[in-house]
Amino acid sequence: MTSIAIQEKITSFTLSLNPSFDLLRAIMQEYKIDSFLDYYLSNNPENKDCYHNRLHTLVATLDAIEGASFDRVQGADMVSVILAMLFHDSQHSCGKYSDDINISKAREDFKQAFAICADSSPGVHKSKEHIFETALDLIQCTMWPTPKANNPDKPLQTIVRDADLMALYQNKPERLSLLVGLYNEMRYGYDIDEYSFLDQQATFATNIKWRTRWASIKSFNRNWPQCAKQSIAELELHFKVKKNVKNIRI
Repeated sequence: MTSIAIQEKITSFTLSLNPSFDLLRAIMQEYKIDSFLDYYLSNNPENKDCYHNRLHTLVATLDAIEGASFDRVQGADMVSVILAMLFHDSQHSCGKYSDDINISKAREDFKQAFAICADSSPGVHKSKEHIFETALDLIQCTMWPTPKANNPDKPLQTIVRDADLMALYQNKPERLSLLVGLYNEMRYGYDIDEYSFLDQQATFATNIKWRTRWASIKSFNRNWPQCAKQSIAELELHFKVKKNVKNIRI
């Protein structure tokens, strides 16, 4: 599938009208790796009360594909990006454990999926070892908070990191359920209250720094600042609190 074809497919996909994996399956079928999607869906429940659920995975994976297409990523590297984002939150604890443990579980689940699906997926046969190692590396680099490193991100790493963050604020009805799910996870894992969560979201939205040109353009087109402000306002209504978030500058 060409970069233009991917862009056209994703542009035609309206998440609010059809939040399903149909488009992702169509893309993965083109790359002959759709058996991995069957594995993922069979081993990851909906988790509707959490942020790290199927919807987040769908949005983040489609965004990563779009970002990779924008940068003309092709072949084995594109397959690596797709598989990494599909599994980057696989078997997520939804707040029970720190993200280093979540990432470890995701990597192990990807290894299991690869052992089961690789031989029946022609899209990985020519570059099996490269795809396996690259996808594992990309899953690792989605850990939050991002570990400080002496070396700058590699190109594929910048794409998946931006896509993972980009999925947070959507100009869609689903964003409130995703954000409430994130609050549920943080309350479970860090004993955070509504006021602290609103403050944290304002800080995050204000200080976001995109790593790729694609994400900068996408955030402008998606109107990230307005989405963030609206999201925080919707959270206030949901929590039935009113807080003047001092550090919001978006």
